[in-house]
Amino acid sequence: MDHNLRYIAGCVLLFLLQIMVANHIDLGPYIFIGLLPLILMHIPATTSDALRMVIAFALGLLLDIMTDGVPGLHAGAATVLGALCGTIYRNRINTDWRNDSGVPTVRSIGPGYALYAFISTLIYVSAYILLECATIRPFWFILLRILLSTAVSTLLTVIIGRSLFRGR
Repeated sequence: MDHNLRYIAGCVLLFLLQIMVANHIDLGPYIFIGLLPLILMHIPATTSDALRMVIAFALGLLLDIMTDGVPGLHAGAATVLGALCGTIYRNRINTDWRNDSGVPTVRSIGPGYALYAFISTLIYVSAYILLECATIRPFWFILLRILLSTAVSTLLTVIIGRSLFRGR
């Protein structure tokens, strides 16, 4: 199967999985599962940050439309991650990204993949929860929710990412 077709099929499958998770799995008030960062993590490193943000916003908005949550939460959190994801990858995870041909994968990143997944998920989950908790909530509630959600989402992101986006 062509690598680009496999990548697109993986992203569509992941997006549908995020819709199913958002609509049907409730792990209580403390855990939010976000799989959208996995799609945004695998946008090619050569993509400009502006285009990455537009793609992130569009995917987040589409997710908001297709789920029962508050409109704009996924779009806002995805846009924040879209703005930072490329910079994190290029400057911290894989400084030799210019020699990469295409999509960041487990093989091209190596051991830094789990760190990249953790940072991306932390940014997305933090933005989502802070936007959602715009009302007055206790600090411990917000912090505990960010920590638990990041732990669960990162674990799922690494497991799914290693199976879907193994690389060439």
